[in-house]
Amino acid sequence: MFIATLLAMNFAYAQQPIGNHYPNMVRTEQSIRTPDDDCSQSNPSNNFEFFGAVASDDQMVASDIFVPADEIFTLEQIIVNFNSEQGNSRVDINIWSSENDLPSSLLFFESSTPTAQNAIGTDPITNFSVFETILDLFTTFEMQGGSSGTRYWVQLKPLPISTSQPLAGWEHTSATQVGLPIAFTNKAGEWMLGSTLDGVYIFNGDCQTLDTEDNALNSLEIYPNPADSEITIATRFEINSSDIKVYTLQGKEVVVPFNNSQLDVSTLASGMYLLRIENKRNSITKKIVVN
Repeated sequence: MFIATLLAMNFAYAQQPIGNHYPNMVRTEQSIRTPDDDCSQSNPSNNFEFFGAVASDDQMVASDIFVPADEIFTLEQIIVNFNSEQGNSRVDINIWSSENDLPSSLLFFESSTPTAQNAIGTDPITNFSVFETILDLFTTFEMQGGSSGTRYWVQLKPLPISTSQPLAGWEHTSATQVGLPIAFTNKAGEWMLGSTLDGVYIFNGDCQTLDTEDNALNSLEIYPNPADSEITIATRFEINSSDIKVYTLQGKEVVVPFNNSQLDVSTLASGMYLLRIENKRNSITKKIVVN
């Protein structure tokens, strides 16, 4: 019964009527900055109104986060509610760039073991427990606001502990909307924008406003990417080998020689890596691909 219910919900996004706005809908798109530089963007629960299936390979669902111009938001923690039989053993976190207000290119991936899962109630539709799930990112991800503000998309895919009921739902709400509605993939795998639902979440992290040196870091160039043997890192300031770290997508640091603006990736296995560059005040993380 639970699987059948979630499968029916899995494609309910496409059935949401376009332009159907609820009277208590609150749409906001504002700075995520707080006075102490600890930042968060959140959308509250609406009494477990709706859970959309996100554990299946058939559909992806994402909520957006908007970073204002000349700011950097470093995502450190995600708190969401999932319904499932026994909770989830891990949650895959995918962060996408945005193009035409839809997820475009995958920028970040991490398979995260929940820091905590607390049963906080029962889903009235499936009668399964609702778990408040805390995900502390092993590798934090920096989102750049750029010169005019930048939108990103956070997609979550949990792996349920239960093998008899292997699906789980992410709580959504029609009462409040932060930024854009949820984006979801249709049966053809194409991203679409919902109309009345948004994710229930808390995105916690750190905010920084860019100054002259920060903007220099933000405007660095990395090429070629993908690369076969060497990657050039072009900046307006001096960087040393100690300023550079390279990680696998699983968060393991790998040693890569750096000299005269050249990063030697010839010894790395083919695949995607995260390049982190720091200066005295700030840092930036870029995706690199080795052929």
